[in-house]
Amino acid sequence: MTRAVFSRRGERWRVEMDGHADYDPGHDVVCAGCSAIVYALANYLRGVGAERLEERLEPGEVRLEAEGGGAVAAAFQMAAVGLEEIARQYPEHVQVKKSENFF
Repeated sequence: MTRAVFSRRGERWRVEMDGHADYDPGHDVVCAGCSAIVYALANYLRGVGAERLEERLEPGEVRLEAEGGGAVAAAFQMAAVGLEEIARQYPEHVQVKKSENFF
């Protein structure tokens, strides 16, 4: 199962995602969809010059953390919405949690 946890502390935003969806090993479109969302988030954060960007993008393990309001906040929130939609469609393969103050 892929698990994603979104949190924020003030203007410090974070997502941690680990595991594999195991929907269809070798052809796992669920895992690919989750990966596409967090890789797009990472590239966007680099592109907008997010402050204090920290990243780890490894197979089965993602950690992204950045500071900022506006564009940074919106990007993390959009990624959460995208992963939540995948989790709705594949609840046995993806789980998303958000801190209470995330939105």
